[in-house]
Order: sequence, then structure tokens, then C-alpha cells
Amino acid sequence: MEKDRLMPKPKKRDLTPEEKSAQTRLRAAWDAWSSQDKSRTQQNIANQLNIAQTSLGHYLNGRNPLNVDFLLRICTMMKVNPVKIYPQIFEGIDFSVMQLDPESELGELIEVLKKVPTEKLPAIKAISEQVI
Repeated sequence: MEKDRLMPKPKKRDLTPEEKSAQTRLRAAWDAWSSQDKSRTQQNIANQLNIAQTSLGHYLNGRNPLNVDFLLRICTMMKVNPVKIYPQIFEGIDFSVMQLDPESELGELIEVLKKVPTEKLPAIKAISEQVI
């Protein structure tokens, strides 16, 4: 067991260009949103999202790739359309069939995403029910 503690952690993989772009857009949205209210610190928001502050920082700084679960939760809190942050993560969802423009209001988008079959995108339904 002691030997395991001495082993260095494996290096995390580099983000893809799409992931880097999404992270850059998320960081810009975060900076704009958090600057509007001094109580919007990483620690306070991490507590509200029920994650560690270090995890939030890793997402915002591009150390961890974004996932649907986190993206929906943080975008809902910031009132930002997650499709504008990371459109590729929603590939495979046919918004035209849902009669919804992915550029529409966030609440509308989440209402439609709640109707996506759970087996297709399991995190969307669970998270949207928690944040709405």
C-alpha cells in the first residue's frame, strides 16, 4: 500500500481541439458571470454543485474534459445555453425533430432535453430534473 502512494499519478490526456474550444468558451462565460457577484467564488459554486472546488477549477482551467453532467449543471446555474459552450457534446440529438432551435432559451432547451430517451443520454434527464 505504501508503495502505491509513492507512484506518480498518470498524466491526464490532453484535451482535443474541440474540448479546448469548449473549455475556453466555458471559462469566458464563467469569468463574465462570476464577476457580477463577489459571492460567486469557485468554492461557493462548487458547494452548490456538490463537487470539490478543485474539480470545478479543473473543469474551468481545462485540466478535466467537460462532460454532459457538469456542463448542464454549470450552464443552468449561469443561465448559459450549453449548446453554445460545447455543441459537439450534443451531437446525435436532432433538435429539428424536437421542434426546438438549439440557440433558444436555456429553460426551453432543458425542457426538451428532459424528454430525450434516458438510455440515449442518461445524465441529461437526471441532471435536468435536479436543477429545474
